[in-house]
Amino acid sequence: MSFESVKTRLLVGGVIDGCLTATGIAFGAAFATADTRLVVIVILSAAFSNVIASTFATVTGELAEVASWSRILGRKMRLARDKVSSLSVVKEFRREALTNWVVGGVGIVSGSTLPALPFFFFHAREAIGITAVISAAILFGIGGFIGRLNEENIIKSGLMVLAVGTVTAAITYSIQFLVEHI
Repeated sequence: MSFESVKTRLLVGGVIDGCLTATGIAFGAAFATADTRLVVIVILSAAFSNVIASTFATVTGELAEVASWSRILGRKMRLARDKVSSLSVVKEFRREALTNWVVGGVGIVSGSTLPALPFFFFHAREAIGITAVISAAILFGIGGFIGRLNEENIIKSGLMVLAVGTVTAAITYSIQFLVEHI
């Protein structure tokens, strides 16, 4: 797998992750309270926690993989640990892991920010519908992009990703409905 395909995967995955998370949180918070300011605080807090947690998990896993690979390489080449870490290929993999951290973070921030925007301009109850449309457009667009990359039907691929968003919204609404009626 090339570095570019990893970056594309992280960016696309980040946008989907950020969009679904922010939309689900926005729906839950907006259904629970009419206080738009509180909804914005909850969305932004959760979105940035998600960015930090997801990207940190990704880069930590990748750096652990680089360390493991470096130990194996060192044993096969009979090199000391300091010699292995100075190899240009090891330095390049570390650099790529950190770049991937940034790319994944940009994807999550992008996917989280757009669904949150209506809450800055509209009352919470009005913003829900606008957020639903924005999120649907993002998810359908990302699905279409995935379809294009995979040389598949972009409409079908867009609808598949949109279906995941619809299920997420339905679950969020169901949780709110159940908690409200318990």
